[in-house]
Amino acid sequence: ILWRNRTTGTNTLWQMNGTTYLANLPVLAQNNLNWQVGATADFDADSKPDILWRDYVTGVNTVWLMDGTTLLSAVELPVVVNLDWTIVGAADFSGDGKTDLLWRNQDSGANLIWVMDGVTFVSSISLPFVGNPGWYITGVADYNADAKVDILWRNQSSGIDAIWLMNGTSYSTRVLLPTVGLSWQMQGPR
Repeated sequence: ILWRNRTTGTNTLWQMNGTTYLANLPVLAQNNLNWQVGATADFDADSKPDILWRDYVTGVNTVWLMDGTTLLSAVELPVVVNLDWTIVGAADFSGDGKTDLLWRNQDSGANLIWVMDGVTFVSSISLPFVGNPGWYITGVADYNADAKVDILWRNQSSGIDAIWLMNGTSYSTRVLLPTVGLSWQMQGPR
């Protein structure tokens, strides 16, 4: 589990064995507090998680290719100058075995997938707009066991929850889930 201290820029990794905590391992600090972790995923296919950073002042996006707690190299991705865009998920949407990025513009309601080839941007695929600002993407995972990544949504104004069933990078259908009270927050896979 990766932890970031938003006051100091210190990063630490909890080494786990299943649900058992083993050790606290320091990771190279990112002292510029404008940088936030956008996602952790394996971008270089070495079976080790890497760290995707986004600078929420400049729009610069960088992947730290990691070997455990050691930074091997940093690779810059395309800059997204519009700071309303946030990275809300990282998963293999395209089905090629490589991590893709899910973006949401909460202000405009736009959603898109960056298809990636490792740390190389390939293309951008637009998804349907969700203009109601109460809706937030809270997770990405295969929720219907079809071996395709789906998108979990929560309306933080109404408590309505939904899953977008995906067919690769294409929206297929929406499934409404039971409404859950607003005092509850989803903590699903991202």
